[in-house]
Amino acid sequence: GKIIKNITDLDFEKEAVAPSLRYLDSPIAQRRKTGLIVLGYLKAEESVPAIIKMLDDESYQYTRTSGEYKYEPKTIRIAAIRALARIQGDKAFDLLQKYSKDDDAYTRAAFVCSLVDMKQMISEELMQEFIKDNDPHVRLSAVETIGRINNKKYRGLLDIFKNDKEGYIRDWAQSILDLWDGKRTHVSILSGDNYPQDD
Repeated sequence: GKIIKNITDLDFEKEAVAPSLRYLDSPIAQRRKTGLIVLGYLKAEESVPAIIKMLDDESYQYTRTSGEYKYEPKTIRIAAIRALARIQGDKAFDLLQKYSKDDDAYTRAAFVCSLVDMKQMISEELMQEFIKDNDPHVRLSAVETIGRINNKKYRGLLDIFKNDKEGYIRDWAQSILDLWDGKRTHVSILSGDNYPQDD
């Protein structure tokens, strides 16, 4: 079958769906992750049943960056959450909401990032959960998501982040507020697509 080495090499035509689905059966976590990312990019509705099954896959992987290996917990589940939200939008919310309270911070953060594709399900009450999260990765994901939603009715939430104990989170929140107020034209955390790239 067609080998997917990197999603940036694909032309994202429908012919990529079948090989991407085959990747979900690979014993190699990186390939399963790649398959999920591609299917999400393609918004391949026919892949939804297979992606839902991957939510039970708690596999992890090590990725090498700058000569160092980094442990990535629940890699496949995280990729499945992002793919399902990308494909189904608001319809995926009921199935994915339980991951907002997952024990793993990266899983919670993946759910927060996925809210960009489930905009109609966002509320201040829901976002308050992530503002209070103990893990800075989740709180930063919430800041990014609010910025990407780009709805000034959530300004009060960003104001809360200005008091975050992590300086970089305070800075990002202020940068987005400045963008909304016309004091800047660009915020790097909001550059490009919110959807993950393959490693």
